Amino acid sequence: MYWFGIKYILTAVLWCFAGESWGTQTGLFWQVTDFHYDSKYSESGDPSDMCHQVVARAGKPLGMFGDYKCDAPYSLIQSAVQAMKEIDDNPDFIMWSGDNVPHVPTKEMSTSKVYNIIRNTTSLLTETFPNATIYPVFGNHDPYPSDQMSPDGGDYYEMVANVSGWKKMLPPDSMTTFRKGGYYSTLIKPGLRIISLNTPLVYKYNKLVAKLADPADQFKWFGQVLETAKTRKEQVFLSAHVPPGMFAKVTNISWFYPKFNAAYLDIIHKYSPIIVGQFYGHEHTDSFRVMYDTHGKPVGSMFLSPAVTPWNSTLKGAGFNNPSVRLYSYNRDTGNILNYIQYYLNLTAANIHKSAKWDVEYNATKDFIIKDVGPASLHALVESFKKPNSSMFTKYYRFNSVSAETDVSCTGTCKEQHICAITCIDYNQYYKCVSGHQNVPTQPYVTPTPGNHHFRSSSHHPHHHHPPPRYMLYIIIGLSVLVVTLFILIAVMCYRRRVHLAAPRFQTLKVN
Repeated sequence: MYWFGIKYILTAVLWCFAGESWGTQTGLFWQVTDFHYDSKYSESGDPSDMCHQVVARAGKPLGMFGDYKCDAPYSLIQSAVQAMKEIDDNPDFIMWSGDNVPHVPTKEMSTSKVYNIIRNTTSLLTETFPNATIYPVFGNHDPYPSDQMSPDGGDYYEMVANVSGWKKMLPPDSMTTFRKGGYYSTLIKPGLRIISLNTPLVYKYNKLVAKLADPADQFKWFGQVLETAKTRKEQVFLSAHVPPGMFAKVTNISWFYPKFNAAYLDIIHKYSPIIVGQFYGHEHTDSFRVMYDTHGKPVGSMFLSPAVTPWNSTLKGAGFNNPSVRLYSYNRDTGNILNYIQYYLNLTAANIHKSAKWDVEYNATKDFIIKDVGPASLHALVESFKKPNSSMFTKYYRFNSVSAETDVSCTGTCKEQHICAITCIDYNQYYKCVSGHQNVPTQPYVTPTPGNHHFRSSSHHPHHHHPPPRYMLYIIIGLSVLVVTLFILIAVMCYRRRVHLAAPRFQTLKVN
């Protein structure tokens, strides 16, 4: 008992007083996505024409940080990145999840404009975070023309690497596959690998890949990298722009070609034991997905981070959002995602006050009352959504638009679509779910524990045990009290230290 207690006291001391290095168990990283930077945004522009100024317009000027009907001006993008720096300027790394080009007609863009837009956002991130490792991925709006990501290599990937500046961010061991198809993999640290996928290559609006079995051999490479990671006992983060599955806010909207959605799910199901986190953007809304094995056990968490751009989608029902960025905490030893903090800008208030005040919108584990954001916890959360008048679902739906559409309710079919999109990533399962014929697990998954029949009663032990002397009991009790007292004191000291260190990271920010 004594040495057992000493072991835990020493562990507590090391955990408490470790520095902000890789030796500390908990790390932080940013995810930022969907900038959609529009250099033609004008405060005197026309909201019906992406806030572009074509002719002189009478009326009240638009906001300096953007408008819900339009894409992001540079002032908004700069404000978002500056807020990230002020909250945590020393993250372990940054996931940059794609889509930098605005939602404008093809005739208004060109290859040179695309390269320049990506270069501008690249420069902003790298200059703001000169010491951070940044892992970028492509969005479906990043090629020219939009959505038509090349499966044949060619000049595009080379030009983004050299002209747009990605070569400076990407590790040397990733350039071969990046030049081939815009995907790559590298170690974040020993034992933890990131695989950055080019999911616009399987996007169903990409006409260039419709008849291909495996665009740019990405799936073949994906499986090989995961198999090698498994052999080396590495944990894996998946980073991509377009997610698999269905869009929860609009009926019958999916993103991958069906054959690619099925192939993708086959791969990630096979390697789910080593894939500890999946990170996507694209939908502009805030959601998540839970992946299940064939027995209904939750085995994977997919995080869909909302956008920086506030743009009101042309998809009827998709809506608009407040600008946002996300900070994750994770276990550096296991790679497990522990929690995330969603930061946002109330765009209406920012424009009124002409000052960008970035706030904490919510803390995932605190606001959803879950222990972490692992698959089992997210499954339990979505089960709570199914209850009539679920307060957890009400929160989720408010956060889904980054607290922009607070006066809109979601019941009946609306709620059903969200739950089915979260729990059924396979297209066939989703359609069965929304039609009421899918057998989705109805109880929170509980890890099986051995029953009493697995253990022998002490009465069956072949040896007879004598009770210990009374004085030994006094010594054991005294040492136990001492160990518990020391542990409590260290815990108090540690809590005060952690509060002091964390305070500047989770504060309300005002960025002028």
